[in-house]
Amino acid sequence: MSLAAEYYAQRAGLGLVISEGTQPSEDGQGYLTTPGIYTPEHVAGWAKVADAVHERDGYLFIQAMHVGRMSHPDNTPHHRRPVAPSAISAAQDMFTATGVQKTPVPREPLRDRHPGRDQRVLPRGRLRDRGWCGRGGDPRRQRVPAAPVPRSER
Repeated sequence: MSLAAEYYAQRAGLGLVISEGTQPSEDGQGYLTTPGIYTPEHVAGWAKVADAVHERDGYLFIQAMHVGRMSHPDNTPHHRRPVAPSAISAAQDMFTATGVQKTPVPREPLRDRHPGRDQRVLPRGRLRDRGWCGRGGDPRRQRVPAAPVPRSER
């Protein structure tokens, strides 16, 4: 079992486990070594985590987090400036692999940069491809149930 699967499985007894902030795209990463959910490898890794949580009768909610302007090119796989709603720098110190640096002025999102790609729905579609939804985590349900589901029915 991977360390992440073990970590989250240990907390499954709480019922609903909410993951750490997980970037939905390369542009959503702001901090070093944070998890993503935008490649097939990421989805496979989170599927192992979800399986471990489900084995202990828990639900997993993957918290998608796009950091916006709180990023630095050195912390992303593509080394581009961050994407944010407006081109205004956070003017904050950011820890990077090369040391502390100021956050740069971000670029504004343009749909023509990624035609047909809406970063808000990409992770959910990838999760659905694996047969489970990040909103509820249970592979047999596409939503969080309104009332607790008896263990015998899970």
